[in-house]
Amino acid sequence: MEPVKQSDLKGLVDRGSILMLDVTIWGLSFVCETICRNPSHISTKTGNITLPTEMWLEIISHVKLDTDEHVYKAVYPVDIQAA
Repeated sequence: MEPVKQSDLKGLVDRGSILMLDVTIWGLSFVCETICRNPSHISTKTGNITLPTEMWLEIISHVKLDTDEHVYKAVYPVDIQAA
């Protein structure tokens, strides 16, 4: 994804290829998906200590309640080609 530039806006809107990305909860969604797959994927650097899934879900629910102001970024898809 690339950020939308003012000069590209009209063409992108005409094609309908703009995504409004909510960056406020983007990181939170990543953590939630990671924890739901396997809570041991997030651990301390030393000691390999992890939290149980229930604690992670409780933390995530508190963070979701605290996101009063969402930040949105307009982005558009970019072709990824093999080198």
